[in-house]
Amino acid sequence: MNQTAMSALLPAHSDGVTLCLAELLQYKNQTVRWLPPAHSIWSQLNGQHVSRHKGRGMNFAEVRPYQPGDDIRSIDWRVTARTGKAHTKLFTEEREQPVMMLIDLSSNMQFGSQLL
Repeated sequence: MNQTAMSALLPAHSDGVTLCLAELLQYKNQTVRWLPPAHSIWSQLNGQHVSRHKGRGMNFAEVRPYQPGDDIRSIDWRVTARTGKAHTKLFTEEREQPVMMLIDLSSNMQFGSQLL
């Protein structure tokens, strides 16, 4: 989108420094086009993108000796072979990761030389 077309979509009172709701929505629509495709190979790997492949939703915590009533699917066969006694893997449930955003709204950050 060129500068003239962009200016036509923004309110006449826009100074290019502070943004109103219409400007924020316009910029949101532009950034959506920059996102990677939903079926990218990168979405299947660990990293910033959420994978479409569902796992157990559990993080490994520790190994402890097997106790009656433990799920036999969680037996750690390598530790069992090494020690000669059955051991079970323990997991902790994954929780949502907290997100913290720090935004500097001080007057020093309110600058701009042109509209995007």
